[in-house]
Amino acid sequence: MKNKKLLAIILLSLIFCFVSGVGYGKEFTLEEGREIAYKQKASELDLMISNARTSYIMDNPTNFLNVYCIYDALGLVRYDDLREKNLPFTKGKLVVTIRDNRAAFSGKSGVDLLAIFHKHLLAFIYTSGANMGTFFPYDTHVLAIFYSEEKVPLGYFYQGEYHLWEEAEKVVEGFGFQNEPIGFRGLMWGDPPAEGMEFGRDKNEWISHYTRPGDVLSIGMAELTSIEYQYYFFGKDMPRRFGGVLITYEKDENYFNLEKICTLRFGDTFGDTDSSLWLRNLQQAWHSEEVTIELRFDFEKDIGSLYIYSIAVTGESLILVQRERGQSKDSDW
Repeated sequence: MKNKKLLAIILLSLIFCFVSGVGYGKEFTLEEGREIAYKQKASELDLMISNARTSYIMDNPTNFLNVYCIYDALGLVRYDDLREKNLPFTKGKLVVTIRDNRAAFSGKSGVDLLAIFHKHLLAFIYTSGANMGTFFPYDTHVLAIFYSEEKVPLGYFYQGEYHLWEEAEKVVEGFGFQNEPIGFRGLMWGDPPAEGMEFGRDKNEWISHYTRPGDVLSIGMAELTSIEYQYYFFGKDMPRRFGGVLITYEKDENYFNLEKICTLRFGDTFGDTDSSLWLRNLQQAWHSEEVTIELRFDFEKDIGSLYIYSIAVTGESLILVQRERGQSKDSDW
């Protein structure tokens, strides 16, 4: 706990050194100072991880394995192997992958194989030169995958327990998330435009946007810029049907407020991001067979969106649009 407080004090000190009105040299805005602090935190963690890897090799010069490690502060890392076991929850965890480049795992099974996993993971986390276990509690903040030399997953460590890959059951059964929305603010997926709604614009031949006068432009503590309801094509003489809602907002604080609200309501999830990792473009996503929810923020433009849509409505509408386009082409003959 003391070490965590010390790290927090160091990071706060870095912010105050660069924010306008404090310290010397170039003045920065609060947003620029926040970004600098995040980058500094990233570099500090990268250094700690690099030192841990070096120490692990030096402590085990004849039997060290190929170890890769990253701290996933924002839940941006995606591991297909973890998703296979429905373990996409890497946010706030030290994610370690250990590949057997010395045949240490070969010929072993059951308890003996788990013991080898345990030996090498502890040797990396608690190295003599960089004791990461001080900052990352082993049982709750470390997630590890163990691979053969051919990159075949053999087992994993999660929530303080080791599991053999083929024998372990999925941690979360089924494909989905809790409290899947069946609409938004009283509007149900598949409904026609409600009374009092105002037509806004046609995004294309497939989607029309509507608004609701008097809509509250906030969700919890998050302040919103706009809420647009998307209605999808279901035939020339048929009313369009509600299939999605596009919510926009400004400022990163609203991104983090919405992230907290969505996580509390829908549960943990995995995220995605583009190549500019550190606080440039962020995305969190919740997927199921019925609904997709995407929360995004662009730090360059200082704007973001929360997009919720029905897979059934949008999918059926797309089929009808494609069929309509095909009939139009046939009529040209």
